[in-house]
Amino acid sequence: MVNGKPKKVRKPRTIYSSYQLAVLQRRFQTAQYLALPERAELAAQMGLTQTQLERGGETRVCNNKQLSRLSTFQTHRLANRKRA
Repeated sequence: MVNGKPKKVRKPRTIYSSYQLAVLQRRFQTAQYLALPERAELAAQMGLTQTQLERGGETRVCNNKQLSRLSTFQTHRLANRKRA
């Protein structure tokens, strides 16, 4: 119990197979976001729920944004070092 309320039961984290990751990567390269019918079809093909597929895509989008920011930061940092 937390603050007098029962603790929420969470679903375990989805572990994607290498096949699923490869399919997600290929789809992500063509389009970052899938329309509802495409998402439903792809989820059925991969044996995932639409929510699992959506979360996997969101995670990939966030990771790419972080990598992009990091590389931009490093580029600026190197440029500033060369000036000094």
